Amino acid sequence: MSKTLLFSIELFEMVTQEQIAALTAEDLDLGLARPPFGTEHFASRLILQEALLLAVPTGHRLAALDRPANADDLAGEPLIFHSQGKARYFYDLMVRMIPLTQERVVHSVSQILTMLWLVSAGRGLAFVPASATLLGIPGVTFVPLATLTTAGMPHPAHGAGGGGRGAVLPGPARPAGR
Repeated sequence: MSKTLLFSIELFEMVTQEQIAALTAEDLDLGLARPPFGTEHFASRLILQEALLLAVPTGHRLAALDRPANADDLAGEPLIFHSQGKARYFYDLMVRMIPLTQERVVHSVSQILTMLWLVSAGRGLAFVPASATLLGIPGVTFVPLATLTTAGMPHPAHGAGGGGRGAVLPGPARPAGR
């Protein structure tokens, strides 16, 4: 006789800090996050490493470059930036890579999809992971970036688990039946 396993999967879009809170509260068993996220409390494994690209409106002068864009190419350009509070990993990575003045930041957001729609609307340029090319947002062209600094490139994504039954990655013990 075969056993039938009953379980459910619910997917939620959360930034890393929201996932940490949900894992800690045992409301979430598994997350996909970008460091830092407290490896002393959570087990993790690298599952993806990808390059950062520059998202520009189609027809923008940088879309015609025959080489990767560098920091000098970005001088004076309006930027759609990662939220310092909700997308800390990307924010920290970017401020290490490029000279940034707050006057250049026209929007500060936490989700890549929002960034791409703002780029499509011509509001500015954004730094996004290469996987953003799969979203198919019209009016956006992706430009390779010269390695502006070696720190943090390419950037990683980790699977982080709270442990317990059904969790893919080991972590702290969870009560039976959770």
